[in-house]
Amino acid sequence: MVEDIMQETPVVPEVPVAPTPSPETTPASGFAVSEEKLEEIKDNVLAEIDRADDFYEQEIEEQIIRRHKIFESDPTYYKTKYPKLTNISDISSSDMHDTIEWAIPSLIKVFFGGEDICKLQGANSEADDRSAKVHNELIKYQLERHNDGFLIFYDWIKNALVDNIGFLKCYWEREEKIETNEIVVSQDELLQMQQNPKINILSVEEVAVGVIRVLYEEVTKVVKNQPKLEVVPPSEFRFSPTARSLDDIDFVAHRKIVTLDYLRRREAEGVFQNIDQVLEEDGGAEGSISRTMYETEMNPHAYNAVNSAETEEAKREFLLYECYIKTDVNDDGMLEDVIVTIVGKTVVRLEENTMGRHPFFSISPIRDTMRLFPKRGVADLVGELQDLNTAILKQIVINIANNNDKQAFVNVDVMVDPNEFIAGKKAVRVTGNPREAVVWSPIEPMQPQVFDFLEMVQGMKENRTGITRYNQGMDGGSLNKTATGVSRIMDASMQRYRDWE
Repeated sequence: MVEDIMQETPVVPEVPVAPTPSPETTPASGFAVSEEKLEEIKDNVLAEIDRADDFYEQEIEEQIIRRHKIFESDPTYYKTKYPKLTNISDISSSDMHDTIEWAIPSLIKVFFGGEDICKLQGANSEADDRSAKVHNELIKYQLERHNDGFLIFYDWIKNALVDNIGFLKCYWEREEKIETNEIVVSQDELLQMQQNPKINILSVEEVAVGVIRVLYEEVTKVVKNQPKLEVVPPSEFRFSPTARSLDDIDFVAHRKIVTLDYLRRREAEGVFQNIDQVLEEDGGAEGSISRTMYETEMNPHAYNAVNSAETEEAKREFLLYECYIKTDVNDDGMLEDVIVTIVGKTVVRLEENTMGRHPFFSISPIRDTMRLFPKRGVADLVGELQDLNTAILKQIVINIANNNDKQAFVNVDVMVDPNEFIAGKKAVRVTGNPREAVVWSPIEPMQPQVFDFLEMVQGMKENRTGITRYNQGMDGGSLNKTATGVSRIMDASMQRYRDWE
């Protein structure tokens, strides 16, 4: 079926989203600008990067770190929030984790629960319907076989639920096989070769009258031609603070830490330039790239500083910003869409963005019409209820522990060997009446209001999230004990596992 699709489908298929040219497959400069204009563009982009970095560090980073700690029920989070209770008990509630992990399979099922990931329909004729069917199969094949579509959408949706926004990068990936040949041709044949878009003439030498030796490169095979999807962590995404949505944004960037090997390879492919200038400005500084607080908090072991003197030169790290910006390139008073890639203070790529938009897409469970990054998310709605449940659980555990391991009051007037008593020996020597030697602290039962309060908090969580014990398959009391009732409970409770099959 795949072979039929590739034969009947044009080289570049229509896709449900407009992909942006891949940063790995476009030339280093798509148009010429003066040195003065290039410097002006660079200054504008660096200013936008500084604004976006400041906004991320001051407004976003702390929020996403806190939301992740709530999702993970991080002990350090509750040690700060409830220091006295946490010193006695580390137990915590996992309401946010349970809510998100239960919701993800239902959301994934929207995309991967049926036969078609997307649905294209022909506009008019039967030929359009056939073409739409072929494109449906092609898109499904490209997403599932070339992109690990299930895992990508899973991570995208999970990031959105935890951080209240998730970012996906979609661009086109094209790879060609190029062969270098040398032939002798006539003047007319040389003209035909120059008009062939698959041929790049390297050198021309006239060996006789009307006889020309040509050295050329030719694209002999398209190895890869497909959309590429990539989940972008919030720590790598930068955008203008004034943005209300990704549709009307003037500046957005993908912040990446790359190696010298990556830069050199892209330079050899004609994607980047000025890499030697990058090295001159870097000055051969030894030391690791500064990581964001989010990166070090989420995975501290992966970002430990590496002594560069003990590693290869090709592994040196550089901070790269792949920026999509609207700027006036030709001073005509109108903004053009431009891709500018900067490493340090050096522009390594300047390219016209022919797609007219950036390659990023976002989803958010709780949208804010005035902000791209919403202030309130699932963590804020469920987190405060999780905090209440955690505090009560700690108190209940402490109460039960105190009742099971009660304090003993020893009468010093009665002769008791305290060492034997503390050591918990089977026989403790007592001089006098043992009933008068030791008195245990009374049992303190839990107040009934505690359990009523827990039930109230559970009801608040169900109202806020819409996820109830009934649709989780946990409310056996609400259904009768018939086979149908039990079957409905089992179907709901097994939904999460069935979606992974």
